[in-house]
Amino acid sequence: MRAFYPGDTHRNKQKIGRMIPVHRGNPAQREHIRTCQAGTRRYGNGMTRPPKRTSDSVVIAGATSTHGWALFRTVHRLPRIPACNIHARGEFCRTWQRTDAEDTEGWLRWIDREQPTGLIYCAGVCDVEQCEAHPAWARRINVDAVIELVRRLPTTVHLVYVSSDHVFAGRDRPYLETDQPDPISHYGRLRVEVEQRILDRRPDALIVRPGLCVGPSPSGRKGHWDSLAYRLRRRRPVTIIAGEYRSAVWADDAAQRILDWTDARRSGIRHLTAERPTARPELADAICRARGLPSDYVVRDRATLNRPHLGKVELASVHDEPPLQALPDRLAGRRTAEEEKKKGQGNSGSG
Repeated sequence: MRAFYPGDTHRNKQKIGRMIPVHRGNPAQREHIRTCQAGTRRYGNGMTRPPKRTSDSVVIAGATSTHGWALFRTVHRLPRIPACNIHARGEFCRTWQRTDAEDTEGWLRWIDREQPTGLIYCAGVCDVEQCEAHPAWARRINVDAVIELVRRLPTTVHLVYVSSDHVFAGRDRPYLETDQPDPISHYGRLRVEVEQRILDRRPDALIVRPGLCVGPSPSGRKGHWDSLAYRLRRRRPVTIIAGEYRSAVWADDAAQRILDWTDARRSGIRHLTAERPTARPELADAICRARGLPSDYVVRDRATLNRPHLGKVELASVHDEPPLQALPDRLAGRRTAEEEKKKGQGNSGSG
């Protein structure tokens, strides 16, 4: 398998034929995802550049997750090789490498064959409720499988592990990379453990702690961007948690930053910061406005729920890098630009 270059897919667009449907987001982004998926279907090794660049290739483990999907789609100089677990469904991943998270031998055989220079690990169980209900299973996937792979990973492969802001509980002031984690859930405690064990074994590894990354999913049903729309359009109940604040950013912006760090072979712990924290109801309202959906959901305070929910977790950084734009502001800016474009087209037509 060769590395994918999503940015080059416009060359193949006329050769594809029927394209598979994708989400109903921004038209330009929808077209980009459609051509990426179509290129994967048609060519298998699809969106490639000359073989001399494949030595820089980076494996995206967990490419069907919100982070992984954005990392695969985002235009960047690094060629990427997508991988997913054996249970992933969809035509878009038919030609991808498919390996079970606990199949370390399978991962190592594939990595030995592909000879990538980097591995961005986004795989794992991210459902907090499932981790609370099945702690042993969550540990096997989120800790044991990861550490066994890291233990045997060639030292020539730069490891980037995408963690979570769930390593923190919440407080009035922002969290820096140097702050002591204080998780309140089993999921968060597993993240803290695997971070430390990775850095103990591989000090050259990079641990990325994102806040809430929002963007399209390959299935069109998962993640905050798609699941909210999917449920509201079908008039299914939706509950939004009040009292939770996160550093919410657009997934593509986060992916660009992670790929830049990967390209520069950064190490240690780095936070993906936003210009300001976002409350969950504000986030839901911003998504509904951007997607033309009614805000038909129920708001409940996090203290009334059984499973643990974060408080105010605002990520800050000791590194001198600009924060990413907060998601509601990002969506409002995009909507304003689209409205101005339509207005301009209307004015030119009437003249």
